[in-house]
Parts: sequence; C-alpha cells; structure tokens
Amino acid sequence: MARHPPLVRSLWFSTMLDAAISREWIFRLGNLPALGRVAHFFCELGTRLSIVDLGEGSTFALPLTQADVADACGLSSEHVNRVLRQLREAQVLLFADGRLTMQDWDKAKAIAQFDQGYLYVDGVND
Repeated sequence: MARHPPLVRSLWFSTMLDAAISREWIFRLGNLPALGRVAHFFCELGTRLSIVDLGEGSTFALPLTQADVADACGLSSEHVNRVLRQLREAQVLLFADGRLTMQDWDKAKAIAQFDQGYLYVDGVND
C-alpha cells in the first residue's frame, strides 16, 4: 500500500462506489413502486454508460431481456412489460431490440426519484 498509494485510492474508491450503489438500491427497492424502480434502473444504467462513453447521445446498447430487467428490479416479467408500455406511452423511454433510448431524461429522473450523486459524477445527464 505504501508503494502504490494511487492504486490503493482507486481500489478504495471502487469499494465505496459499490457500497453506495448497494445502499441506493436497497432504499429504492423498498420505497419505489414498479414504475419508479424500472425508471431508476434505466437512469442509473444510462448514467453509468455515459460516464464511460458507451452511449450515443440518449441511446445505449442494452442487450437485456424483460426478464433480466425484472430480476434487477424485483418484479415479474409481466409487470415489467406493463411498466415498459407505460414509460413508452408517456414518451419517457423506449426499450427494444437491445437498445434503450431515453426520450425525456427529466421525466425519467422524476419518476425514478433519481439523483446521480451516489455515483460520484458531475454533469452527466443533468
């Protein structure tokens, strides 16, 4: 540790970020309805992909199934299907063919009660 302080700082930052994400999800799973959970999931993924330049504006490759989203959000696939329809009809986002398009970040953030502060980033998708 004494010989490589920058590496130690990076590892601790990574550990703290993982803990912050876990705390956020524990809180969100217990306090958000299904619509908010799914919106939060996509807001977080979109933000994290933007940080590492893996998005094309508001569109991201996201090769997940509805079952994958359901597992991540603690919901059934059928419920996720209904939530995705609601988000699509509200023109918040589109999730199809392995791509996510955020049509309205502000609406998505409001539905998700999303505050990216726990990701320790500034200026991404503000």
